[in-house]
Amino acid sequence: MRVRFVHVFLCALSISCGGNVKDSSLTGSDSGEVHGDSGDHSPAINYAEVGPFNVQENSDTLQVNGTCEMQMVRFQPDGDGDSPLVIIAHGFARDATHMAGWARHLSSWGIDVVTPKLCHASFTDTDHAANGTDLIDLSTALGAESVVYVGHSAGGLAAVIAGESDSKTLAVIGLDLTDADEIGVSASRNLSAPLYGLLGEPSSCNASGNGLAVYEQASMALAFRVSDADHCDFENETDVLCTTFCQESGGQFDKASIRTTLLGMLTSAVVDASGLDGGLQHWWTTGGQYLDPLLESEAVLALSLN
Repeated sequence: MRVRFVHVFLCALSISCGGNVKDSSLTGSDSGEVHGDSGDHSPAINYAEVGPFNVQENSDTLQVNGTCEMQMVRFQPDGDGDSPLVIIAHGFARDATHMAGWARHLSSWGIDVVTPKLCHASFTDTDHAANGTDLIDLSTALGAESVVYVGHSAGGLAAVIAGESDSKTLAVIGLDLTDADEIGVSASRNLSAPLYGLLGEPSSCNASGNGLAVYEQASMALAFRVSDADHCDFENETDVLCTTFCQESGGQFDKASIRTTLLGMLTSAVVDASGLDGGLQHWWTTGGQYLDPLLESEAVLALSLN
């Protein structure tokens, strides 16, 4: 899998530099298609399946940003890894355990992943900017030379804040990201790394889908709505606290198919950003073996970012 380093900028993704793409950005179109041609540069890999690596999990606590005693779990593949660090941040009033399933799956594909417990994401202490700074300090404390920031809900906001300020950032990936007071919108305007988004259906639990505006302001962004996905679908695993208030019932697509879509698209974006494989061409670009059926069935919808 570790075949080559693949830059995640525009033309390396085989996405057209013309059309409604702005300022060398990655963008979806409102017609449900993604500009570009996937080409045939690497084999199509089903990243929704468990990868070939065994995964070791270790818990630790690090002091970051002076005052934050940050609990974390590190998921590392067996063998000599050469991936950058991937940090996955949980949502508001949630816990790192709700990101463990994503981390375990990513690590099975050769990725070094950390899931921290945010110090400022509770009802008594809410500070999104501090969470972003803490993530940067965590990556530094762990000796990361490059990093991919991933986050769910308010953790996605923290990931954008971190990615905007950290020169080591390869990419930022939002999982039903939510914004607060347009902090994310402001940060995304100055984000120099690519920004990828997987969004659920708008609801009260994702602030009526206000994370979309964050992608609209980024210079390099690509986002898809996952049909029938609610806010809890972007946790792995979720729990009754989320599903009691945020789970939507019914719809064309069941939970198992939504989970498969999320696993494939998230993992392909991470391995591509990490330089381990050009997975975006098959999962995020028109003509891709896995994206085209998702678009045709409307399991995902490409979002116009204007």
